[in-house]
Amino acid sequence: MVTDSQHIPSHADGPPGASPRPSAAARRIGIHGATPAIARSLAYRFVHAGASVALIDSELRRAEKAFHDVASRLQNGRGAPGELAQRIEIGQDLETLNRQSIVFHVPSRQASPEVITREIQHIESILSAEPPIVTMLHDSEQAAAITPNVEGNARLFAMHIPLPRFPVPFGQLVHGQAPSSAAHQIVRDVLESIGVTPVETPHALGGLLLDRQFIPVLNEACRLLRASEASIEALDRGFPIPWLMHLGPLQAADLLGIDQVISTGRVLTTLTGDSRFDPHPLLLSLEDRGYLGWKNGRGFYDYALDD
Repeated sequence: MVTDSQHIPSHADGPPGASPRPSAAARRIGIHGATPAIARSLAYRFVHAGASVALIDSELRRAEKAFHDVASRLQNGRGAPGELAQRIEIGQDLETLNRQSIVFHVPSRQASPEVITREIQHIESILSAEPPIVTMLHDSEQAAAITPNVEGNARLFAMHIPLPRFPVPFGQLVHGQAPSSAAHQIVRDVLESIGVTPVETPHALGGLLLDRQFIPVLNEACRLLRASEASIEALDRGFPIPWLMHLGPLQAADLLGIDQVISTGRVLTTLTGDSRFDPHPLLLSLEDRGYLGWKNGRGFYDYALDD
């Protein structure tokens, strides 16, 4: 599922509750790529967990913008904001990543698999043999395309954490068949330090686990609604989704974007050949009428847009 929507409300933008501090071997976190929201979310949460963060981007202005965004969020956190912000280093030099215990590679949501692969190769060419690399995934198409890079690479992992602007207790971790035990432990330690329990899979060739669970539930809700077997409100009350703050499937579709869930369904159908992922006609009808959900004021529900 898309993880970088700028239309998601940020009323739950804090770190998970009392998280353990990172282990001594994993207190220096490198983040390559400052533009996506997940990069800023990771920086924020790791700083709160007691780690230091190096936020690196090829354009310094993007790293500076991300730093100011994270620093402003820290003002609502625990401790003195100035002291917390001092744990964040920004820059353009990838050599800085060599001083980190782990590197999170955060490509843009629009990046093609070819671009992401080149970025991974470039990072690997600069890093020493030590730090594990975790490429953050935005959607099922990226997940399926990047999985071959992970297979056979002992220190490369891929990760999907849904909706970074909401604290979630888990994420999908793709690690290939034979990850380095030391790298694997570091990745688990740093994820658990921010309250994220990895759900581990050897590949994601068929798409992301959460997408594969959500789209059939949404399609069934649409079928019941079209058949007048239940109301929108009844369906959402009856099928709350824990990883989306217990929203129902129709509310969740509005939040994610009707166009995005349609795209996700089509991608899963292509990847798996399974027609149960085909977008329900009701979703297509909403998109045709321009009802895209929360982000433009109308989907399954009507929303009051801010002036």
